[in-house]
Amino acid sequence: ATAVRSGRQSSKRELTLFQAEHLPIVAGWCGLAELEPTRLRRNLVVSGLNLIGMRSPFPNVVLEWAVGDEVIIQITGPCDPCSKMAAELGVGSYNALRGHGGMTARILSGGLIRLGDRMRLNAIRHVE
Repeated sequence: ATAVRSGRQSSKRELTLFQAEHLPIVAGWCGLAELEPTRLRRNLVVSGLNLIGMRSPFPNVVLEWAVGDEVIIQITGPCDPCSKMAAELGVGSYNALRGHGGMTARILSGGLIRLGDRMRLNAIRHVE
């Protein structure tokens, strides 16, 4: 996949991420034996880290995350479920995804993302 800036300077939803470890939990709450990640309408599925913990708890601190060798992102907030989720996954899925819908991110530097790319903390910036 290629991560590309939207062109809007303040866009906080250029990329959406979902926690792989939450797939079986959400599937169970929706009454599904399994849940294919593509049904969630998110751009990236990640594992082995806490997406919520990747967002800075301080308004004047920005955490920049590297995805592979090229892409730099900033986690901006929760990616709440929408009516399209209910249409895709059935009755009760909207509530099942509340608090487990993943996170949104701003793309600071675009580029290629490859299957298996690692994510790591790239920088901590203080802003005024």
